[in-house]
Amino acid sequence: EGRFLGSPIPFITVMVCKVLPSLTDMVTDESSAQATFTLMNQVVTAIDKAVNAFGMYKYQHVNNTYILSCPLAALPFSETSEKDYPQEYLIQMALLAHQIQSVVSSFQTPGGEHLQAKIGIHAGPAAGAVIGQVRRFYCLYGDTVNTASRVCN
Repeated sequence: EGRFLGSPIPFITVMVCKVLPSLTDMVTDESSAQATFTLMNQVVTAIDKAVNAFGMYKYQHVNNTYILSCPLAALPFSETSEKDYPQEYLIQMALLAHQIQSVVSSFQTPGGEHLQAKIGIHAGPAAGAVIGQVRRFYCLYGDTVNTASRVCN
């Protein structure tokens, strides 16, 4: 048993991005799997570059969903309050959303359909914690994360 590593985060901005159509739905055989995973890698790499360029924090990506937050989520144990929150994080996140939509739409499915990015953004309190004993990872929790996801959907 390890010690619990978790902390409230008074105020962060979270973005949930879904790439459509879902690329994994296109896998029908081994050759389509290779093409699909190559495309997925290219899309995720392009989003990663945009996130880094805007100074934001990649939380995770699963299937066609990419979740990111402002840099404060990467510093969950720092002492900050909502009044200390840099407002430029909100502006940068909105600008990044526009950039992600542009980047994602530059890719096409093997059938020639342009990809699209659905995006939801929300700001507010959250919590972060390292979860599990095997393959531990840092998780963001709270209504702010859930609301960003609902806005995306």
